[in-house]
Amino acid sequence: DASEKDLMKVLIGTYGKTWHMWQVDRGDKLPMGIPQLMMAFTADGQANPAIVSQRDQLHGPSGAKKVAQDCGPVNLLDVFDDIAHEDDFVYGQLQVQVVGFVVTGQLTPDQLTYLRAGQTTLLQPAQNFVTAMMGLLVPRVSRLAGRGDAAGLRRQTERLALALAGLAAVMVAVLVPLAHLLIRYVPRLAHIDVLILPISVQAGIYLIQVPFAAAIRGMQRGRLLFLQYCVFTATSLTGLVIGAATAGLTGAAWGLTTGAAVGLAVFVALYAWAVARVRSAGPEAADAVPNSRNASPASK
Repeated sequence: DASEKDLMKVLIGTYGKTWHMWQVDRGDKLPMGIPQLMMAFTADGQANPAIVSQRDQLHGPSGAKKVAQDCGPVNLLDVFDDIAHEDDFVYGQLQVQVVGFVVTGQLTPDQLTYLRAGQTTLLQPAQNFVTAMMGLLVPRVSRLAGRGDAAGLRRQTERLALALAGLAAVMVAVLVPLAHLLIRYVPRLAHIDVLILPISVQAGIYLIQVPFAAAIRGMQRGRLLFLQYCVFTATSLTGLVIGAATAGLTGAAWGLTTGAAVGLAVFVALYAWAVARVRSAGPEAADAVPNSRNASPASK
């Protein structure tokens, strides 16, 4: 159940829609006809009961039993878990919009456009990479936490953090001169010259956060993620406002980077606290199976 829920947290960002190019379930020997947009069921009774019964016989757990396990009263804290487990890409896009709203009176419209362009151009690839890495790491972390393997979890997180820190350093070392070179040939981007270094560093910080975010998410500590996002947002917006007021566009960019650095420090601290709880759970955690939405492998 725990692994299945971790997988669903990744898939939920796809909104349950997919294009089918080859309808093998219809018996087509070759791709025929136009592509069909398929979507997930959104209410009870939409699926053919005969097909559901065949699925249960082939793949095991009863669909009705699963529904009975998942249904229950809604806890307000679950809302925080859902927010914390939302797609990081969506969170990043929201940040770009909030940045523009907060400093509207401190930056000129042109400066605000440059800041948004720099964030979109330099942060977008990093955010896409973060989303992909989270999808790969969270199920593995969940299994380690479910077995109470704090040593394995800590070892994996530390190795990944070192590897991604090296990757971040290489990315900054390559991206900064490459971006400056690009600007020479695209004069209309010349205004984001002062943003290249701070936003590249911010993207590097996002990469280093990945193993700690995956560890906290895999340990089912959604409220810790929500707390980290709150701290990160508060520090980023504070740095943004102070930086924009004191040094204009350049200060605004470095203020956001400072907020990202504080967010990383908070991530590491929250991870250390959570993994210590896994270790203190003892051998019993290896046999524990979460039986509710709020159940944490670390708390068993």
